[in-house]
Amino acid sequence: MSEYDQLYRIAFESNPNPMCFFDQDTGVFFEVNQAAINHYGYSKEEFLQMMISDLDYSIDLPTLHQLNQRLINQQYHIKECQHYKKDGSVTDVEVTISGLVIADKGLNLMVI
Repeated sequence: MSEYDQLYRIAFESNPNPMCFFDQDTGVFFEVNQAAINHYGYSKEEFLQMMISDLDYSIDLPTLHQLNQRLINQQYHIKECQHYKKDGSVTDVEVTISGLVIADKGLNLMVI
């Protein structure tokens, strides 16, 4: 891993804002940082078995595909919504979502 790769990895993992990567096609989580684990109460292993719709009930697959189409034309999407935590509580959040391609895989980065 290069010095720059390590720098970006550290910036993601130690960021105080909850951050998640999820697959653009399926909505399945690909990676989460420690702040997301702390905020939502799921373990990393649990997160990686979940989909974005498990946190935000308003995002089904057709909505996800519409979001991806909007991200093609702009760099990011900002949304205020409610997310559900592991304990069942609801939290008001503002999310910024960016579309990325990493190693030929389409991912969305969500910063909460």
